[in-house]
Amino acid sequence: MNLFDSIQRHTFDVCTNTFGDVAVWLPSDGSAEQRGKVLFNDPAKADSLGRMQGAYGEIEYNPPAPYMEFREGIFEGLRASVKSGRYEEVSINGVLYEVQTVAPTRDGKTYKAELKEQ
Repeated sequence: MNLFDSIQRHTFDVCTNTFGDVAVWLPSDGSAEQRGKVLFNDPAKADSLGRMQGAYGEIEYNPPAPYMEFREGIFEGLRASVKSGRYEEVSINGVLYEVQTVAPTRDGKTYKAELKEQ
């Protein structure tokens, strides 16, 4: 692994360990449960980071739907399963979510999964 990738992975891990939530995925194909720390956002929940003061006044961040971000190596097979049309669920903070989509972000090593509360 090159230096940049190593720093990127370490930074993501620090963020998820500090601010993240544990997500649990029980694959629909019957394989073993997978757990991992994710960065989770839910617009239905109040978020102290949702409003910030910017140079041009208050900035509000409201994602349109709940989503989680996770790095490669976590939830191996989730993206392929959802892409193939399988119904997959994850549990975060005791709440069950259907995984709607999983797509890589710009760096290609972080994935964003759009969720729907069950």
